[in-house]
Amino acid sequence: LFRSAPVPVKNLFRAAKIKRRLSKIGVRSAGQVKDCLEIFFRHGFSISQKTLRFWSETYGKNLSFIPSAGGDGLRFKNVLRPLDMLETFLKISEKKLLENDGQ
Repeated sequence: LFRSAPVPVKNLFRAAKIKRRLSKIGVRSAGQVKDCLEIFFRHGFSISQKTLRFWSETYGKNLSFIPSAGGDGLRFKNVLRPLDMLETFLKISEKKLLENDGQ
């Protein structure tokens, strides 16, 4: 009787879920620019040196930090599947950010 939703609809719901989770950990925006994924945190959001070091070790040369007046950000290079990348980022970072970082 009921069919599975089309892939674009599933991705829309997936993106909405990811956006809610990102917001809970201090992210004000996330988006793809060419083959890069950029994540910006709210102004004044504090990220511990331990978390920054962890990201640097995990993502290596594919990660750079972006200063911004509205809140600093991260840029991940060579991202082909941004929703997958955001889910991976959340999986490894969500607990760290909720427990050790924030305002």
